[in-house]
Amino acid sequence: MEDHAECMLVLIGATPEGKKELVGFQTGIREGAQSWRELLVDVKRRGLKIAPDLAVGDGALGFWKALEELLPGTKHQRCWVHKTANVLNKVPKSVQAGMKADLREIYLASNRASAETAIAVFVEKYDAKYAKAVDCLTKDQNALLAFYDFPAEHWDHLRTSNPIESVFATVRHRTVRTKGSLSSKTAGLMVFKLVMAAARTWRRLKGQNQLPKLIAGPGSWTESRSSKRSHRAPLDQPRHPNSSIAHITFIIDGGEEVRSLAEMIAPASEHVLDWFHITMRITVLRQFAQGLENHNEQAGQDLLETLRRIKWHLWHGNAYRAGEEIGDLQFDAETLETDYPIMRKFLTAIGEFRSYIASNSAGLTNYGERYWSGERISSAFVEATVKAVISKRFAKKQQMQWSRIGAHLLLQTRTQTFDGSLRSTFQQWYPGMANDNHEPDETALAA
Repeated sequence: MEDHAECMLVLIGATPEGKKELVGFQTGIREGAQSWRELLVDVKRRGLKIAPDLAVGDGALGFWKALEELLPGTKHQRCWVHKTANVLNKVPKSVQAGMKADLREIYLASNRASAETAIAVFVEKYDAKYAKAVDCLTKDQNALLAFYDFPAEHWDHLRTSNPIESVFATVRHRTVRTKGSLSSKTAGLMVFKLVMAAARTWRRLKGQNQLPKLIAGPGSWTESRSSKRSHRAPLDQPRHPNSSIAHITFIIDGGEEVRSLAEMIAPASEHVLDWFHITMRITVLRQFAQGLENHNEQAGQDLLETLRRIKWHLWHGNAYRAGEEIGDLQFDAETLETDYPIMRKFLTAIGEFRSYIASNSAGLTNYGERYWSGERISSAFVEATVKAVISKRFAKKQQMQWSRIGAHLLLQTRTQTFDGSLRSTFQQWYPGMANDNHEPDETALAA
């Protein structure tokens, strides 16, 4: 797509249930307002009647100009990832680490007032020596803080364009090796088909079913964490048989098949990424880092500390901070000069972990909050049950040859043995079946 500086122009929206939908797609000039104008006009022609409340994007001036002309009531939210990169590009590398931490204090503030205070501190700290970086930040201050006008559950998705970036992560894997070998038209068609294929496994955004609160106004979403937890029934509390299927909570391992099945059964249900699977992946990375200590002690300790911070952020449901720390971990590992013999495997494991967290970010939750509220954070109890049912019958060294039907019947029998319902099943088949295993009745005792 390099002819005439063409690129893919993409618009993605979300349903009230948090499901991402491809709204607009065409090739055009990224910085040209006309290309974006054509895309927005096409979206309005296909049925867009009410202007969106908020549009999130990077610094492409053409998009914002076209949006102001066609949808003047829509608020603008600039992507913090792109803005952070723009600001850091205007200062020396020796200053970037500290400045990046100060920028985080702004967009991770608990409210708009705290964010504005953090910006004032940033200006006072850097304006004298790095005026260009300060100007780059302050000129878009209103657009950078627009996400604070919306429910806190949405902030993770609104302050960056990561929902679109994550969508195209899978597309890039398949197009990077074919770059330059296709015509613009063929490349556009291929990317469109890849996006539509990937759409089947897109994760939902957090804070689903918040649209009625947005319509009601800001006062309707001022809710404390403790009240939100109390609205959920504990897992061990039985539900009425006629209760809505939307109350189901799926604890998933992150596999695409399980994720798709859960979304098909109950699109509005809650999905939680299994904490056990997260910690197992972190444990593997820790083992690599501990091995690195034997070759480069300081580097190994630094990577172990980064892994500790990643686990802490994930435990508290801070997917954005965890993602940044994982990116830093990957960067530090890639730039490290060492004779560690399995460094390549270490880098591969980090990349796989980063992709795993990015593709399942919508399933990350505040695990600490769920744990202390008595809610499940892992499917370990299910896996233990499955292991008990299967037992040694299907173990690798003692595997028996079963047909599909035979294996199915065997597992049914073992399941009913564990839950105590096997005898009642046989008694339904054979009403005259002896009841030798039950306690004798009073008449028999008297005799």
